Amino acid sequence: MRTINHLLNELIELHHDRILGFEKALERMDGQRDGNGDLRVLFSNLIVQSRKFSKELSVLVMSTAGGPESGSSVIGSLHR
Repeated sequence: MRTINHLLNELIELHHDRILGFEKALERMDGQRDGNGDLRVLFSNLIVQSRKFSKELSVLVMSTAGGPESGSSVIGSLHR
């Protein structure tokens, strides 16, 4: 049976995967011509949002005497 901390850590890991994926998308866009400004803003905002959610989830995990996840998932790495 999964514990609350385990589920929260899975959510933290998911947000780490999102951050890495959006950062990689931004890096790939660096060599392209302009015209992707809206996408750059969207990806940047999603990175900020995921960092915020990850921090909030980490606080919840810490409040239950657990340790927050600090890495990304294998599936996320394969996806990127």
